[in-house]
Amino acid sequence: MWNDVRYLPTEQLEAAFEAENAKDLFIGGFVNEYHVYLIRGNHSSIEVPREWFTKPLGGCCGVNEVNTPDFMNLSFTDYGNNVKLGKYEVASDAILWDFDPDAKLRMQENEASDALGEQYNKETK
Repeated sequence: MWNDVRYLPTEQLEAAFEAENAKDLFIGGFVNEYHVYLIRGNHSSIEVPREWFTKPLGGCCGVNEVNTPDFMNLSFTDYGNNVKLGKYEVASDAILWDFDPDAKLRMQENEASDALGEQYNKETK
C-alpha cells in the first residue's frame, strides 16, 4: 500500500474536477511511513503528517479503538469532500483548515457572510 495511489470513485471524478470548489476537494492520494499525500481537484497537493489523523478533531469525535485511522485503507467519498482511512473518516474542510491558509480564510469569510445574512434576516422579520 505504501505509495499506492488511490482515487475517488471513477463516477465521482469528473464532477469533482468540474466543481467550482475543485481546489477544496480531494480526488486522490497515497500514504507513506510519515505522511498522507492528498491530491486536490485542481491537481495541487497537500502533505499531512500521519499523526494529525490521530488527534481529536474540534474537541469531538476523537480517535478511539473503533475510530482509529487505518493507513492501509485510504479512500475518498462524497465527491472529494471526505477522506477515509478504513472506518475513520474526516471532512476535507477539517484538513484544509489546518493545512491551507487560503482555504481557511475562504471558510472564515463564508462563515462571516452567513452570519451577516442570518442577522439581516432576523432584523427584517
